[in-house]
Amino acid sequence: MDDADPSQPVPQPGPQFGPQPDYRLLTRSFEQVATEVAKIENVPSISQSAEILQHMQQQTQQTQQLLLQMQGMQNQMQEMQDMQNQMQGQMQGMQNQMQGMQNQMQGMQNQMQGMQNQMQGQMQGMQNQMHQNHQQVQNQLQQLNTGFETL
Repeated sequence: MDDADPSQPVPQPGPQFGPQPDYRLLTRSFEQVATEVAKIENVPSISQSAEILQHMQQQTQQTQQLLLQMQGMQNQMQEMQDMQNQMQGQMQGMQNQMQGMQNQMQGMQNQMQGMQNQMQGQMQGMQNQMHQNHQQVQNQLQQLNTGFETL
């Protein structure tokens, strides 16, 4: 069987039941496994384990410190958010007060306009009355003059 071409599937005697193994794939897989096994010598020895463990503990402590700092920052951010909400509420209250004042001022302007219109009407009425009175006086003077001229 040494004469067989590895690129050609090897004929199997008898009936075939399902898919057959891919020998090229198996060969490549074994080569990859061999490469990875060769890398095992790069794994640190037991004597370095204590250093690795100590480094991991330091990393854990630093991570915990960072988490505490982050929690503090989150608390500060929440306080700032609360202050912002409070300020927004106060601003809304001030805006409502200003709107109320504007409404009152508008009402006062409307009242003043009404009073001005009423005063103008009364003044016009008084002018008309004075004109009529003046006219009556003129007529009466005319009658008196006519009466004196006839005497």
